Amino acid sequence: MMLDKLENRLGVVEQKIERMDQRVERLEQRIEGMDLRIEGMGQRIEGVEKRVERVEVDVNQVKLDLAALNMRSLEFVTKGDLHKEVALLHREIGLVNKEVVSQTKWMVSCIFGVAALCMTAAKLWF
Repeated sequence: MMLDKLENRLGVVEQKIERMDQRVERLEQRIEGMDLRIEGMGQRIEGVEKRVERVEVDVNQVKLDLAALNMRSLEFVTKGDLHKEVALLHREIGLVNKEVVSQTKWMVSCIFGVAALCMTAAKLWF
């Protein structure tokens, strides 16, 4: 009787061991699947790292370009600045035009004056 109980217990323990072995096998299979997933994720991470490196290089290039544009922007003019300069140029052109007109009037007047003096002198001599 004792032996029967022990044999029953042994059978129960063996069944439990078999179930545990099956569970261990399933867990090992799941672990293998997870290992494959982890490897795939590792490859994805490597790809992401490469992309991040490229983005870092691009960001550095953008920073350099932005610094160059900021340096150049100090020399840029606005529409308002251009309008002011155009107005100044128009005023200067107007002043030059007045000067030319004034000089032309004086030259023509001097020529007529000299011509009148020459005619008067010629009349007196001849």
